[in-house]
Amino acid sequence: KKKEKLETKIREKKFEKEANQIIEWFEQYAEEFFETHTEMGESLEVAQALVNELLEFEDKTKDIVQHTDRLLKQASKLEGLQHVGRSVKDLTVRIKGLLSDFELKMEHRKKRLDDAVRLHNIMETAINWCIEGVEFLSNYDILAVDLNDIDPIHTKTQLNQFQQLYPPPTKDDIQMLSDAV
Repeated sequence: KKKEKLETKIREKKFEKEANQIIEWFEQYAEEFFETHTEMGESLEVAQALVNELLEFEDKTKDIVQHTDRLLKQASKLEGLQHVGRSVKDLTVRIKGLLSDFELKMEHRKKRLDDAVRLHNIMETAINWCIEGVEFLSNYDILAVDLNDIDPIHTKTQLNQFQQLYPPPTKDDIQMLSDAV
C-alpha cells in the first residue's frame, strides 16, 4: 500500500513537472506569437508570406500539441488512482483551457489570413477587370457610338467575348471588398 502510494506520488510529481512546462509554453511562447503576429499583409505577397509563416509555426507546434494530448491522457489515468492530489485535476483543467484557446487563436488567425489573401486576389482581379475594360472601351470610336453608327450585334459579341475573358467580380467579391472598407 505504501509502495503504491509512493509510485502514485512519483507519477503525480512527474505529471506536474511536465504540465507546468506545457503551461509555460502556452502562456509565454504561444501567447507571444499571437501578440506579435497581428499583421494581415498590405499586399498579396505579404499576406501569402504571413500564411506560410503561420503554417510553419503550426508545423513547429505539432509536437507540443501531441505532447499535450498525451499528457492529458496520462492525467485521466492518474485521476482514476487513489492518493492523487487535487493538483492533477487543476492542472488538467488549466491545460485543456490553454489548448482550446490556442486552437481557437490558430483557427482565427488562419481564417483572417485566408480572408486577406482572398481580398487581395479579389482586388487584383477587379483592378485588372477595370484596366482591361477601359482598354476595351478605348477601342471604340466615340463619335460612331454617339451617331449610332456601330453594329450592335458585333458590339454585343465583342462584349460577350470580353466578359468571358474578364468576368466581372461576383456579388460576394464586391460584398467582401465593401466589408473590408
